[in-house]
Amino acid sequence: LSKVQVTLLTGRSHQIRVQFASRGFPLVGDGKYGSRIKAPAPALWSWQISFPHPITGKDYTFCAPPPALFPFSLFSAPPETEHKYLIRYPDVDWLCRQDGARVREMLQTYLAAAPGETRRIRAVREGEKTAFFYTRKVRQTALSAAEEERQISAAEYETLLAERDATRNDIRKTRYSFPYGGHVMEVDIYPFWQDRAILEVEVRGEEETVLLPRLLRVIREVSADKRYKNVNLAKEIPA
Repeated sequence: LSKVQVTLLTGRSHQIRVQFASRGFPLVGDGKYGSRIKAPAPALWSWQISFPHPITGKDYTFCAPPPALFPFSLFSAPPETEHKYLIRYPDVDWLCRQDGARVREMLQTYLAAAPGETRRIRAVREGEKTAFFYTRKVRQTALSAAEEERQISAAEYETLLAERDATRNDIRKTRYSFPYGGHVMEVDIYPFWQDRAILEVEVRGEEETVLLPRLLRVIREVSADKRYKNVNLAKEIPA
């Protein structure tokens, strides 16, 4: 199975279904055009629509993720699983000297969300370039969450800012990342802490062990401590 993003250039009826079927790749659940998988509807979803306001001319973008139901559930990404550690404030020069090191400035804004999920947008600056991302998470366990993330345009980022959660402040942080011991170390430094930072390490499963660099001085693991999740820090930091 493959998940494909299609940008339409015309408004012809059934064009996505017909074009894929004609090449031997019918949409999952689309029995009319050759799929052998039975489903209530084809796995076809319009996740974004953009148009100018008819009076003001301002561009609007609206997004909706596909439901977590069959057949869309067949394309769900594996859960994001990570360990999170509270560490002593690190030597930034040492972080920058690591092989493969990256430094990114992040501005993170939380959006209004349904109970049990979090939604956020990020502006990420690396060097002279800035990219924008939308993320939706549904927590499964203390270590893992179902995550949907995609890069978005600057215009969509500005549109989504209107959906910000008024009870949470923006999070600013600098992320230093580098490979180590078969994993990627991600050290987040926040302007409101002068003596500590957060280390995150994504793993393939909750039982996987992690080797940490000795020069990153761990205070304790906080994977299960909700106080150290960014969505909750956003409630505590000053505006």
